[in-house]
Amino acid sequence: MKDRLTVSIWRDLCGGEVIVLQNSSFYPSYPNEKLIPDISEFSIVDDQAEYGQTIAGFLNPARSGSYRFAIASDDSSELWLSPSENPEEKQLIASVFVDGAAGWTTKNEINKYTSQISRDIALRNGGRYYIEVVHKQGEGDGFVQGFWSNPGVTDFKLISSEYLSSCSLSPKQDAMNQLLAKRLAISQTAWEEDSNFFALPLISEADYRPQCAYKSSFVPKDKIAKYNWLYLVDPYSVFP
Repeated sequence: MKDRLTVSIWRDLCGGEVIVLQNSSFYPSYPNEKLIPDISEFSIVDDQAEYGQTIAGFLNPARSGSYRFAIASDDSSELWLSPSENPEEKQLIASVFVDGAAGWTTKNEINKYTSQISRDIALRNGGRYYIEVVHKQGEGDGFVQGFWSNPGVTDFKLISSEYLSSCSLSPKQDAMNQLLAKRLAISQTAWEEDSNFFALPLISEADYRPQCAYKSSFVPKDKIAKYNWLYLVDPYSVFP
């Protein structure tokens, strides 16, 4: 579809570094959500914390010439571009990155890190180029923006949706991936009861237990006498 991008989202992944998403057992095949949102330009905003996402599609330039690209995001991100429509040929051309930490920028800020702006890249009119952003958000609201400078123009502008088209799996395969993602997220016991466990890749204990720091929802104000906790806490809700 034209004027669209395909967004795949992985929820409840703590930390703001792209490597957290890339190391997940659910990445890249089993996102929690898969969307093709209406957009006017390459700018995706999400008001939830602790998630990772990929934003993928095809770039269709209207003019031949030398282009440069830039990326801005909160938190870190990578911008990939293929010299063709083949995703397997994609190359990393720009990033929001700090070695050993989570990089981040404000909106429209493309000069904070030298890695944010790409080299000159030759594109041709009528070409179809696979483009992808890998983005990881930690605490707070997240966003990611993709920019380019057209041939003969030095200023960067957000890539307009008229030069973008989505790439997605067939409806059957997309539905299967989302189903598998939901089943991977439930407890191992329930999974063994209603499905064939060996139909999915085996995952480590660290991947199916919560990754974020635990925060208690119940903090007593007064001293608790011995055994009083039995009346205050439902034993079946205690984790693990």
